[in-house]
Amino acid sequence: MKKIPRHFRWFLILMFGLLIVDLATKYFFFDRQLASNIFFIQPMFNLGISWSMQVPGFVSICVGRISLLLFILIYHKKYISWWMAALLVAGTLGNMIDRIWLGGVRDFLTVGVWFPIFNIADVLLNVWILAYFRKEFFTWKNKLKG
Repeated sequence: MKKIPRHFRWFLILMFGLLIVDLATKYFFFDRQLASNIFFIQPMFNLGISWSMQVPGFVSICVGRISLLLFILIYHKKYISWWMAALLVAGTLGNMIDRIWLGGVRDFLTVGVWFPIFNIADVLLNVWILAYFRKEFFTWKNKLKG
């Protein structure tokens, strides 16, 4: 039997930890009375849950399968590191779980009228995008120098 690589264990720990944080915050903030007792979140708390655009279940499942195949390809070819993969999978699964079970994604954080409402999974996906572009930029820059 093959031994599981150490980085894969860290990937699973980080991914499941971030997924639990995302789902727990969505559950916590879904009950507005419970969340309104926290004084430091009050200015950023959306007084109602904002539901994302409704998408049929089969479309969500098809997109999920395509995303999983692309993720396996990206990770297998070593385009991204284990921690970047954990961000990507946790963010995607967090929103996909909401879409499949609730028919939409629960968004509850806002930083102003001019900025879209978002959740922890959205933050994870945006951090992944920034990290990936940063990695690609420096790889590209080093190839030009070399």
